[in-house]
Amino acid sequence: MKERKVKPVISDVFTPVHMSLSTMNEYLAAFLVSLKDKSKETFGTYQRCLRDFTYFFTVDKNFAFTVKCVERYKHYLIHEKKMAEVSMSQYLTSLRRFCNYLVETGVLAKNPAKRVSGGRRPKKHTRSFISQAEMDMLLKALEGDEYEQLRDNAIVRFMIGCAVSELELTRMDIGDLKHDGKRWTVIVQGKGKTVKDVILPVPQSVVDAVHKYLALRSDATPDRPMFLSRSNRARNGYMNIRSMREFVHLRLINSGIKHGRDLRLTPFSLRHTAGVMIAELGATVEELMQRLRLEWRPTAMIYFQQAGQFGVTTREDLAALVQVPKE
Repeated sequence: MKERKVKPVISDVFTPVHMSLSTMNEYLAAFLVSLKDKSKETFGTYQRCLRDFTYFFTVDKNFAFTVKCVERYKHYLIHEKKMAEVSMSQYLTSLRRFCNYLVETGVLAKNPAKRVSGGRRPKKHTRSFISQAEMDMLLKALEGDEYEQLRDNAIVRFMIGCAVSELELTRMDIGDLKHDGKRWTVIVQGKGKTVKDVILPVPQSVVDAVHKYLALRSDATPDRPMFLSRSNRARNGYMNIRSMREFVHLRLINSGIKHGRDLRLTPFSLRHTAGVMIAELGATVEELMQRLRLEWRPTAMIYFQQAGQFGVTTREDLAALVQVPKE
């Protein structure tokens, strides 16, 4: 009988770093200042989450930036704060970023929060995809020449063709859609960003829908919002996220595809459906990650696992919803 070789345990030592509450608060304030280029929403999230960490640091009285210390904080979030997994993960992410700042400034040698996992990554998307038949129903419901129909058709086709979110659409100007001599592109400002810095290819079907919609706009100049607010408080300004979500949600209901479906079918389901369609049309993992602005490769792989369920390769008209010219 062969003797089993036991791999030696690699010691991953984190030297305790003790500091007073006032010193920790000074580092925390400097970290928040370093976030000046982040959006107001992102800054607010870090500030809120780290305020809770400051409270824990105070009552714990022995937090020394080791793995065990971070595990105690995680236990506190789950068992005392009664946080859901998603919220707990967000709070740990904020601490992880703060610890990373302390590493960069030489206060810590290593980041202990990297050794403590947050919430489990989903193995499937929490929102549903829509089927080929449901896509037909939705597009049929968007037909018409009235302003609202043309506007909502442009919104839905943007969500499918460019996999953009409601937030990105509400920040879009007419001039952000351009032709570079070879193809149509749009520049977007994503979540947590303060500038528009991501250029996306735009399918011709989206461009056609947008031009039909803009033909009814008397103010269709490059500096005007792509989608206008119709509310009394912000009339003719940028449409807000809530309004856009409601418009698309109503189209999903009125088309009939929400009937009998679970609550996971949302406007964001259009983005997920686009991901499956792009995967079915032969995109590489890298191409799909770029089109959907994904940073985590396993998330992109979920779309390839779902590939084949939509069947976009059997319908040229539906393939045109997401197809873009090669660079």
